[in-house]
Amino acid sequence: MKAYWGVGIILLGGILSFGGCKKHKQASAKQVFEQNLETNIKTCMEPLLKRTDDTLAVRTYCRCALEGLFRIDSNMIFLRGKELNEFLIKNLPKVDCELLPFMKQAPKETKKEE
Repeated sequence: MKAYWGVGIILLGGILSFGGCKKHKQASAKQVFEQNLETNIKTCMEPLLKRTDDTLAVRTYCRCALEGLFRIDSNMIFLRGKELNEFLIKNLPKVDCELLPFMKQAPKETKKEE
């Protein structure tokens, strides 16, 4: 199951671009999240749409994942780099979103040469 989440973790790790956190410290986390949600959904969708043509399913997954992660910890919008990756690895599996079909497929096993 961990392999399936790897796709989501990689994608979301690169998309959480809530702007420079310094200028947003005055705004509430919810305001910053809502202001940047559409941009982050679109950014999340780009790599996923290379694997499927189902725009509605991809958009639904991205919105669900972002909103679920925000509910777990609203301070995620201020995380960067290693801290953000650790947060995603720990919490993305907890988000109850329907996986996209290609995320449900078991990874292909590679043959080991002896």
